[in-house]
Order: sequence, then C-alpha cells, then structure tokens
Amino acid sequence: MDTELLKTFLEVSRTRHFGRAAESLYLTQSAVSFRIRQLENQLGVNLFTRHRNNIRLTAAGEKLLPYAETLMSTWQAARKEVAHTSRHNEFSIGASASLWECMLNQWLGRLYQNQDAHTGLQFEARIAQR
Repeated sequence: MDTELLKTFLEVSRTRHFGRAAESLYLTQSAVSFRIRQLENQLGVNLFTRHRNNIRLTAAGEKLLPYAETLMSTWQAARKEVAHTSRHNEFSIGASASLWECMLNQWLGRLYQNQDAHTGLQFEARIAQR
C-alpha cells in the first residue's frame, strides 16, 4: 500500500481541484494526476469524475473516502507509537566506580527487579575505571 497515493486522494477529495491539491502537497499537477491514475488502476475503478473545473467523487470514491481517512489516521498513529517506543526503551548510564558502588548499584538493581513496569526497557551501564 502506498500511503502517498491515499494522501493525494484525500487532498484532491478535500480541495476538489488537482491544482490546489498539488500546491498543498508541494507537487506538480501532473504528479497529482499520475498518483490518482495509479490508485484508480490499482482499484480498477474511477474515483473522480472530471469536467473542466468540476471534480467530484464517484460512488467508488465516496466509498473509499472513509477507508482512506481511517488508514491514514491509523498509519500516523502507528508511526508516532513506533517512534515513541524506539526513543524511550533504551536506558544508558555511565559513572565512576565509586559513584556506582555507593548509589547507582542499588538503584539500578531495584529498577531491574521492577522491569514489569518498564516493559521492553534495555539497560546499558558503563563503569569508568581510574
């Protein structure tokens, strides 16, 4: 599935104009037309009726619209969740041996024992030798 095709479909649906959709997406009008043709070819249906300055969704386009909105919304949520997960699952700490012995050893031990609260957390500890 090419999300760029759906994104283009949604923008043309919103603006009802290939030129305005192109401006909004920072594309050429021919690129927008090409993407819509690609999506129509993949689905085997026309999604828009085109008359001079009057672009309308066909019945197939109307049916696709809520699915496209849901797919794009879900895709954005998935991207956000995956990015959030990858940024927050790593814990790295470095300390001198003396600081490690007096403070960090017990603290990190408690954190490690309570790993259920920190599912997927990866630990990395570095102890500096003098």
